[in-house]
Amino acid sequence: MGEVYRARDTRLHRDVALKVLPDPRAGGTPADEREHAAMVVALTHVAADLNRELTELRDVRSQARAVGERAKSAPVTDRDAAIQSFIVGIDSLEAKAVSPPIAGIDIMHFTPRLTTDVSGLLSAIEGSSAPVTSGEREQFARLRKRAADFHASIERALTADVARINALLTSSGLTPSL
Repeated sequence: MGEVYRARDTRLHRDVALKVLPDPRAGGTPADEREHAAMVVALTHVAADLNRELTELRDVRSQARAVGERAKSAPVTDRDAAIQSFIVGIDSLEAKAVSPPIAGIDIMHFTPRLTTDVSGLLSAIEGSSAPVTSGEREQFARLRKRAADFHASIERALTADVARINALLTSSGLTPSL
């Protein structure tokens, strides 16, 4: 790549070849620009989805804790173990995406692990010009897979597990509220 010109070296008093390379910071083709923009948009959506899902997961965990507190007046049953198991499961899911808290500081002030990776790649791509590198494409594919796996785990927790707990609450004579 680049262009070669014949030039005169005035110190050596002879002709030399001068190769001019394109600026690596310069933008690529229109297709490269479209790919670059599409990846920025896709990463932004992945980050937003992860944050929305984490918020929803935290809300459901709070509801489960509240239900567990209300149910303490009723006799202990499988329902209580199911609620506790559900809360532990949500904690485990959150731990896959969020950095652990430091005593005395709210966890919301820490950058999520998975979201950190997504936002790191987003910053790298936004801070550069097209074309997107093969390494960025590979990292993007890995992050999309991790985000999809995380989403599937959350969906399982928010559908099957919540339905099971609500059924246990109903059978205990309590109003399902998850």
